[in-house]
Amino acid sequence: MILSAVSIFLVFLIAYIWLTRGFFSALIHFLCTIIAGAFAFALWEPMAYGILGATDGVGFIDGSAWGLALIVPFAVALIVFRFIADRILRSNVIVSGGANYAGGALLGAMSGAISVGIAVISLSYLRVDFIGPQSFDYSPTGSVVRNPGLWVPFDKMTARLYGHLSERALRSNESLAKWHPAIHEMGSGMRISPFDNAGRNTFRPGDFDLRGRFVVGGEGRQFSEVLKDTWNGGVQSVVDPQGDAYPPDTRLEGFVITFKAPAREKDGRVAIGAPQIMLVSENAAGERDISFPVAVTTQADPATPGAARFRFDSGGTFIASIGSAAEATMAFEFPCRNGFNPVAVYVKGARIEVTTPASKTFATFRDRDAGGLASMGVGNPAALPTGTGGNDTTIQTQARPGQPVQIPDVSVSNAIPMYNLQEGQHGTLQLGEGSQWHVISGELTATIEEARKWQNVTERKLRITQFAASSDRVMVQIRVDSTSRVSLLGRTLDAAESILPPLLVDTLGETYEPVGYVYEDETMYKLRFDPARPIRAMSEMPNLSRSRPQQRLILIFQVSFGRSIKSFNKGPKVMYDFNPPIPCDVAQRTN
Repeated sequence: MILSAVSIFLVFLIAYIWLTRGFFSALIHFLCTIIAGAFAFALWEPMAYGILGATDGVGFIDGSAWGLALIVPFAVALIVFRFIADRILRSNVIVSGGANYAGGALLGAMSGAISVGIAVISLSYLRVDFIGPQSFDYSPTGSVVRNPGLWVPFDKMTARLYGHLSERALRSNESLAKWHPAIHEMGSGMRISPFDNAGRNTFRPGDFDLRGRFVVGGEGRQFSEVLKDTWNGGVQSVVDPQGDAYPPDTRLEGFVITFKAPAREKDGRVAIGAPQIMLVSENAAGERDISFPVAVTTQADPATPGAARFRFDSGGTFIASIGSAAEATMAFEFPCRNGFNPVAVYVKGARIEVTTPASKTFATFRDRDAGGLASMGVGNPAALPTGTGGNDTTIQTQARPGQPVQIPDVSVSNAIPMYNLQEGQHGTLQLGEGSQWHVISGELTATIEEARKWQNVTERKLRITQFAASSDRVMVQIRVDSTSRVSLLGRTLDAAESILPPLLVDTLGETYEPVGYVYEDETMYKLRFDPARPIRAMSEMPNLSRSRPQQRLILIFQVSFGRSIKSFNKGPKVMYDFNPPIPCDVAQRTN
């Protein structure tokens, strides 16, 4: 909002300045602005590569190279062209009456829109996240989708203007419209980086190589059929950047990319998120389309060369290389509409031109997963990972009435899981006091580093270890992330199911909604506990992805005392049966 308001204010300010100076002066400035913009866009890519090539690949300059490579040439060129124009045209042309002021204001506004548009595009590539606009976000199922952008899209208008000029009045064989149809959006996608946006957002062309290209589907195959794989159940839910479903005749275009040692993050691994890698396609009419990867196939276990396919099915998913090999090879898959053909792939800003046809075509997902990518350098097929929820929906509990329940990933307890909390650093949680503090309700969000420090607190008076217990209810905790036997990822969560609640069902048919959860991932810890406001939809919980094994999510339920839990459901659909049912007949208390 702030950037939108500032952009509009600056355009009005520039319009007012040239209103006071009149039509002819505004016309000269407008022509200088147009030429300076063309000059800046022409130098933009080679200058950015030059900056990146002169540095070590990390740091502020590298992260800001694409923004600096646009705004600096524009500013310098505008100053130089204005200086030359002022020296050549020393006399003004007087236009009488209101036309002088109206023309000056109009041309001033047009100059302002171009200048502000270029400035906003440049800012979107800078590492300072709060400055630039965020053009992309995630759909509920992890697809990269567009945000509304500025109130008045000066950046989009400027990008389209110079895109049209690059194929018309300023036509060249290497047109801006062809290679950068989303120049005003790509920067914000590059900024969505790992380690809470502190990871690398730029690569140099020499940091990776295109090793091969393949196609999955096409030739009469339904798109939904190629969105399946061996490791994940069901069809992946995918939408295009506009948030719309892809046509049924869409195919998957795959690119095998080998990342070299300079592409690593500070932790020694290569990490890529879906917004950071983009495919540009073109049809016979010269129309362009952009798409983002839906999945990546890469080595699954550092001890073996086996590969597995990981979906981009949750916001904030970053696929990282494993092991310490000098190079890491990954195969990215992009939706590509019928009639369109790839022209370029962009990896953190660096461009790979697609000049060769696909060397392999897989008719079905089974052909691809059955080792079809091994010959292209992406390991060998790995076995179905454990902890997928499997195909067996019955969990043997060996539960006994009156005895503590000992089932992997299921706990009948009111102890706070994962980490103890610390009094004084409990955020907005409402606490109750006994011999120890306990949580009554509220939410707490912290970094994972802070949460781990709380675990080391030894002073009893500062430790928060329990949820508030009740004599007529029993608390049941179920771990549902990708490594759990009771994982919600055992079945594909589509858009329709996102409005359904996870439920426990007892032997009398009573259902129980979660009253809270405890969640952690690579960077964040979150606790929510509110018996008065239970979770009534999957969309109210953090998004889970099998591509993010560091995620842990434990749902908290309150069940009537004395009942027995027979199943874990997603709405009316049974996910897992417990055999025998889990008894909830051991009273819980708060210390």
